[in-house]
Amino acid sequence: MDIHKPKPVHNLKEFLSEIAVVVCGVIIALALEQGVEELSWAHKVAEARTSLHDNLATITVFAQERIAHAPCARARLDALEDALVASPPRWRPLSTIYCGYAHRDVFQAPRRPWPTDLWKAFSEDGTVSHLPRPYRIAAAFTFGFIDGMARTGELEDQLVPQLNVLNRPVLLTPDARISLLRVIEELKSDEGVMALSSRQVIQQIHNLGETPTRQELDRLYRTVPSLYLPSAGREGYAKS
Repeated sequence: MDIHKPKPVHNLKEFLSEIAVVVCGVIIALALEQGVEELSWAHKVAEARTSLHDNLATITVFAQERIAHAPCARARLDALEDALVASPPRWRPLSTIYCGYAHRDVFQAPRRPWPTDLWKAFSEDGTVSHLPRPYRIAAAFTFGFIDGMARTGELEDQLVPQLNVLNRPVLLTPDARISLLRVIEELKSDEGVMALSSRQVIQQIHNLGETPTRQELDRLYRTVPSLYLPSAGREGYAKS
């Protein structure tokens, strides 16, 4: 086996030439490495944008549902409140047919997850930091807003079962009547917050440039289970 020994450096010029070759090699290697990393991040960002768009399309449909549901939800809660105020001590249950459907519960609001896990995952793995700064800032606000909507929905979920005592004839003590009226008022407040927030989040999604197309919305209308969304209530923005 031949072993090629390095040539001895005879002068400063040759020494600097050797150094220049080494430096150029290092620079080229670093540039190539950086290029590969940038391509990798560009691919991750493109995939993230697609996933976030799909996520926001689903949230748009959930928001449309809350907007469409709000008038009949308010009417149902008003009817319960009026009946409670006027009821004799022996409560007579109201019909559970409301909002155009037969329900099991005395009152029911749409129960949706309002997902933000995807945004959180992209934040934790560093993908978000590679998004364009204006988009990154606006999206962070939007997903924080959606997270707040999820918490309001959780509060609703805790309140709704408390009204199911009115599904059967019961004796209404003064304390029980007041307690139930308070639950109804809290639900009215939460319903109002969710309807207003839904309009705002649709606008925020629009401002992000993530408004779903009509085809995307139609697909989600068909696939989201138990969607309360009569065609007249399909509010929001849709690109052709």
